[in-house]
Order: sequence, then structure tokens, then C-alpha cells
Amino acid sequence: MLKKFAHRIRLFLVGDILLELATIKAKLAAMEDLTSLAKQVEEALRAVELHLDELKHRAE
Repeated sequence: MLKKFAHRIRLFLVGDILLELATIKAKLAAMEDLTSLAKQVEEALRAVELHLDELKHRAE
């Protein structure tokens, strides 16, 4: 009886650890997506700055 109880506790702990690892993996994937999005926004802002500089030079 005690062995079964100990086995169930171990299974519960392993399941809990696996759930925590899956959560961490999902958070890391979300951070990678946000990092990629931030890089795209940064590139778009650089392109806008270049375009504005070009327009400013044309206006002068």
C-alpha cells in the first residue's frame, strides 16, 4: 500500500515537472516571437527614417 502511494506521488511530481517544462517552453517560444517582431518593427522604423531623410533632402 505504501509503495503504491509513493509511486503515485512520484508520478504526480513527474507530471508536475513536465507541465512546468511545457509552460517554460511555451513562454520561450512567445519570447522568441516577440523578439522577432521587435526586430521587424526596428527594421521598418529604419526604413521610415531613411524615407523621411530622402523626402527632406528633396524638399530642400
